[in-house]
Amino acid sequence: MLFVSYQFPPVGGAGVQRPAKFAKFLREFGWDVSVLMAANPSVPVLDESLLADLPDDLVIEKARTWEPGYAVKRGLGQSTSGGTSSRGGWKRTLLAPVRRAMRFAVGIVLQPDPQLLWLPNAYRSGLALLRRLRHDVIFATSPPYTNLILGTLLSRRTGLPLVVDFRDEWDISGQYLENSQRDWFSRMIQRRMQRWVLRHANAIVATTQASTSAVAARAAEAGSRAESLCIYNGFDPGDFLGEAVGNGQ
Repeated sequence: MLFVSYQFPPVGGAGVQRPAKFAKFLREFGWDVSVLMAANPSVPVLDESLLADLPDDLVIEKARTWEPGYAVKRGLGQSTSGGTSSRGGWKRTLLAPVRRAMRFAVGIVLQPDPQLLWLPNAYRSGLALLRRLRHDVIFATSPPYTNLILGTLLSRRTGLPLVVDFRDEWDISGQYLENSQRDWFSRMIQRRMQRWVLRHANAIVATTQASTSAVAARAAEAGSRAESLCIYNGFDPGDFLGEAVGNGQ
């Protein structure tokens, strides 16, 4: 299985736990896993401890992204409000319209998310890996939703079946994640992107029954025949070995 995940250990944070545990436990179900991830991810936090979860012989293919560092992206998206009495306040006030215009322009271009700047290199690296090693399926997890675009492109190029994993629903989280755009044009573009992904998916996975039903409905609207399945977020018992458990349990 080729596992497409821009965020993967040593990247930290809540969104990495599910991909890391998939890579760890899929082997118990008869799957060998290779991972396609970002070589220089633009993320807020790293957690080297997560590397201990990964099999020693896990195949990892890394592709560089053209994104700027996370501090730059965060600065572009920060609020520019503030009183003129504070140091530099008048500069922030003057620059606020420019910053808003820059953020809007960048957001319009980088659909569905800034990780689109990873896609060209990741596509080339993914094809190289698929030519080098035999694979049976592509599994793309999201967000970021560029993962799903990338997985679909690789699937269509190679003919391998595609499984798409929605850790969050695109319709909801796309409005609040990094680079989120709430204008009608962005919503239209992302709806079309989602329909394209779902139409070419062979199977759909989500984390709750409600999300599974919602994504399945979107897939049906797109003319997809993909099977939908709920795989809940769980826990790894190995993470709790040696921990004291209260109440005598």
